[in-house]
Amino acid sequence: MPDQYIPSDDPPRVLGRAWMGIGPRHQEQWAFTLLLGRPYGSPEDIDWADLLPPPHVTKWLTVDPRRKHLTIEPTAAVPDA
Repeated sequence: MPDQYIPSDDPPRVLGRAWMGIGPRHQEQWAFTLLLGRPYGSPEDIDWADLLPPPHVTKWLTVDPRRKHLTIEPTAAVPDA
């Protein structure tokens, strides 16, 4: 769930929290940063569908289990090898 929209900062991003499943019975709340790739005037201007990475790409998601943090960077996506 988004906590903070920073659409015109450098880098433009959304900060929030997500629930991560660890096994069948345990969940933890992790922080996430969604890097938008370009500035937007306001959260309402963000085209959320454009931020979805295409199928069969990688490098757009970084998982940091030590910090319990996800970085989502759709513009970093590259085709699977």
